[in-house]
Amino acid sequence: IYEIGGRKMKSVQRKKPAGRMLSAAVVLLAAATLSGCGEKVTAEGLMQEAAEKMAEVKSMKGVYDMDMTMGVSQSGISMDMDVSANMDFESTAEPSAMHCNMVMDMGMLGLSVETEMYVMMEEDQAVSYVCMGDQWMKQSAAMPDTASDTGMVLNLDTLFGENAALTLLDETEEENGKEVYVITGTVSAEDIDMEQFNEIMGSTGAAGLDDLGLDLSGLQMDVALRLYTDSRLPASVSMKSSGDGEVFTMEMEGVETTLDSLSYELKIEEYDTVDEIVLPEEASGAIDLNSEEFQVAPAYGA
Repeated sequence: IYEIGGRKMKSVQRKKPAGRMLSAAVVLLAAATLSGCGEKVTAEGLMQEAAEKMAEVKSMKGVYDMDMTMGVSQSGISMDMDVSANMDFESTAEPSAMHCNMVMDMGMLGLSVETEMYVMMEEDQAVSYVCMGDQWMKQSAAMPDTASDTGMVLNLDTLFGENAALTLLDETEEENGKEVYVITGTVSAEDIDMEQFNEIMGSTGAAGLDDLGLDLSGLQMDVALRLYTDSRLPASVSMKSSGDGEVFTMEMEGVETTLDSLSYELKIEEYDTVDEIVLPEEASGAIDLNSEEFQVAPAYGA
């Protein structure tokens, strides 16, 4: 305290530069920390993370549900048919193998078919073993490059088209008791890789699009991928047909088939819990559908 003109004045100490620098540093550090915590999550970023995580997966277990409506017509006679399928599956990445049990119901025909299937890699061939009733059958084919790395069940690289507009929903959801992100998109005919399609369908007999008379121009599917927020691994994939036309039409040998509606959901319930998939002994005597007496197009192409 000092006097000026008889008035007592109180001196004010200025902050030292070092004090101001320290305060600024604290503010900047806090801003940087908050910025990192609030880093924006994007659909594209999550897809990339999921693909990287899937490459490390050793096995999967889950369920698959499918419903579709078909129309078949020939010589002026037509019939509509509802088909549903329910399947539980397990798959391994190394070696690539899959086992599933499936029940298919064909409503109008009153049919319910139960099948068990194994897909095993034998040398460079994917061999499918299918049991219907008590009869085992097998069929082998070269594995296409487009097959999934984890037991041919799920391939994120081909789930959406390259130019698909992906949307990450603002709100997370819950699935299998865990929080999940939801990514949506639409797949249309333009997103289908025809070379890949022909490879999967096979290259014998009615393998090509021209031979099948297949028209995909009406194809439009709404796709939803759910990823666990903690692991970034897929929890489920669902597809449902949308648009005004048929999903596809096909005409071959005077028979026209239309797929009017299609929906399916694949749920992965467990990761890395399957040690090995073993082909049952009774499948060793399976009828070989690749033999000369059975001319059936292979499941995965020649």
